[in-house]
Amino acid sequence: MLLYSFVYAEIIDIEKKSTVEKVSQSVKDNDVKFIAETSLSTAQWDPGVSLINDTNQKLLDYNTEGLNLYSIKGKINIFDSDVLTIEKYGSFAGTNSQAELLSNYKKDMSEDSALEGLNISVKAFLLLKHFYLKDYKYLEALEYQYSTYKFSAVAKNTIDTIFWYGPTTEGIIEKDFFPLSKDSTISFFTDFNEHRLYVLELVDLVKSLPIDSIRVGGYSTNWLKPTYLGSIDKTTGKPIIHHSEFISHGITFDIMHKFLDKVDIGFSLNYGFDNYINYTSNSLEVDYLSYDTYLNFSQNIYSAKLFEIYAHAKAFMSMKRFNSRGQDLNSEDVKGVSVGFNVVF
Repeated sequence: MLLYSFVYAEIIDIEKKSTVEKVSQSVKDNDVKFIAETSLSTAQWDPGVSLINDTNQKLLDYNTEGLNLYSIKGKINIFDSDVLTIEKYGSFAGTNSQAELLSNYKKDMSEDSALEGLNISVKAFLLLKHFYLKDYKYLEALEYQYSTYKFSAVAKNTIDTIFWYGPTTEGIIEKDFFPLSKDSTISFFTDFNEHRLYVLELVDLVKSLPIDSIRVGGYSTNWLKPTYLGSIDKTTGKPIIHHSEFISHGITFDIMHKFLDKVDIGFSLNYGFDNYINYTSNSLEVDYLSYDTYLNFSQNIYSAKLFEIYAHAKAFMSMKRFNSRGQDLNSEDVKGVSVGFNVVF
């Protein structure tokens, strides 16, 4: 009986130690986490312009404004994957253009609910990997991303020109095209939409390099704007502005390295295989290449037994290049930044 009591006491002691260890774990190490997030974000767009034929003069000057967005999100995170996100958002600037940009943003978010569903499905597939397919490392790269950046803009022509908006190359004045005198303006909205699906992780091929991830996948991107593509009116000799759609589909390479578990620095190269510019009834096949750099920062600023608070910041820059036969048709530079806080519990 004495021996039995001694052994029983030892078991109780081991269980108490295990309980203490569990309590001392960080909240962020839990398999299931609830996250409340708030952030402010803004973006800038520097539109590329084409030079007037055989001159160094650009036809259009652009003045652009990006959507200034605040966001409040609630997330359910399982095994470090956000499987459900509920979001409330609005503009923190009160201009008329901001109100229209926000209205367009809300419309797109409701129309893209299927895309959000796809994002949830991909993350849910990672849960399947966690439980049943642990040996398939290539699944670690599987991720769908969708981004949209909205801008309002005014384009001013530097010389007399023609703005063509008809469906064909022949038309009637004020129905299909309109002459614009110097310093006229064209107001418009545009969205930079991009879809990415990463499918392969190749970091094991370069273990000697200080790189944490090399992912390969596919992308598609598109946006709209009035631009000059080299067309000249045969009657007047004036350059023609078309409202054009820029489209590209291709392959993307993403390289990322993490510093001190706080900062992710990355670089993406996007090469297009199927690229064209649609304008009026024409479609111009072109070459496309873009470079993206990004930085993500997260810092724990407060820890308690039941929750932790993090400050976070993100910044990116994307340089997009369309060209044809060695001529730079349009080059777009899009930049953005966001800051905010997360509460993990």
